[in-house]
Amino acid sequence: VRALAQENVQIGAIARDSGVIGSEAVPTTIGLYADCGRFGSSQVEGDAQVAYTIFVQAVSETWTSVQVNTRMRSENYARGSGKARPRPPLACASTGRWEANLLDTVRALLRQ
Repeated sequence: VRALAQENVQIGAIARDSGVIGSEAVPTTIGLYADCGRFGSSQVEGDAQVAYTIFVQAVSETWTSVQVNTRMRSENYARGSGKARPRPPLACASTGRWEANLLDTVRALLRQ
């Protein structure tokens, strides 16, 4: 929970018994944490809404398993350079950067 707070992610739900943490959707710039593809040779630009579901499970006394699932989509984007505007929803994929940053933050917090 502290790692998510440091990453400025609002928590929507916590289920302590199952180890599930769900975030509220947060905006991110396409290309940073979200990859929304291309239209021909032009990359999609704009903003995406991203929500995370994190599963945390103790494997042993010294090991913990962390799985991060993402839901990303954009409804306000541009086809290449240009002004982003409302359009039909577009599914996006994670670049993996946010997940790596989160795990780095968790490791740093565990060392304290």
